[in-house]
Amino acid sequence: NLDFHFVGCFNMYNSKNDPAIPSIEGTDAILDGDSSTRRHAIVKCARSAWTEGYQVFGIASGSCHTSGSAHDTYNKHGKAEDCNQQGVYRVYNFTSKIITIN
Repeated sequence: NLDFHFVGCFNMYNSKNDPAIPSIEGTDAILDGDSSTRRHAIVKCARSAWTEGYQVFGIASGSCHTSGSAHDTYNKHGKAEDCNQQGVYRVYNFTSKIITIN
């Protein structure tokens, strides 16, 4: 099981369309189907980000965004006033990994 918490909502882009966190859609089979209707989008994105060794990930309309530098860049376009508006990530940070030994 992965342990992560909600950091907040942040703007995805600036006026130059420069994303704060890049999309990883299409790079992992767990990120299946249409991102806007994906079931368990947050958990699937978390698993994909953790597998890559990343600390932070964001969800925007179901699509998964993360990178090795996301922990430094997620807030570069500022905190969003409304989590439900277009162009906003809901950002999460891993707090620990719980390992079950059988």
